[in-house]
Amino acid sequence: MRTYNADRQQGFTLLEILVSLVILAVGLLGLAGLQSASVINNHGSLMRSEASLLSYDILERIRTNRDQALTTNRYLSDFGDSASSYSTCAATCTPPELASHDLNQWKSDIAAQLPGGEAEIARESLPVGAIYVVTVRWDEMIPDETDPKLRKKSTAQLQLRSEI
Repeated sequence: MRTYNADRQQGFTLLEILVSLVILAVGLLGLAGLQSASVINNHGSLMRSEASLLSYDILERIRTNRDQALTTNRYLSDFGDSASSYSTCAATCTPPELASHDLNQWKSDIAAQLPGGEAEIARESLPVGAIYVVTVRWDEMIPDETDPKLRKKSTAQLQLRSEI
């Protein structure tokens, strides 16, 4: 018959605690990794939302000044154009001045709200009216193909087409 020997049980509780701490540490590291990925993905989502809102903003400005949008090229813009390429106007603007003012404000907003943000506006003519194509590009961090734990800089793009 075996008897209970207290001397043989010493240190067993300490070993259990150490194993529990290792398991807890691995779990917390995994949780920290998930949190990090979540923050990066949420930031990307915010940038896409900003780009979408800015695209709709300029399309509404174009619709407001529809005659200029349909009869002139005043709302067309390239990626290389900066906000300073366009003029601003005071409280009262003529339609051509308003188009330049709209592009000045819009290009300023793109540069301020999107990292590395730039945009262009193109037009496709229709028999009646036109389709405006707004393209917005910005820099974002994406997972590296070689190591998903690493991030690399990439260019994201949003394109919105709308009939005016």
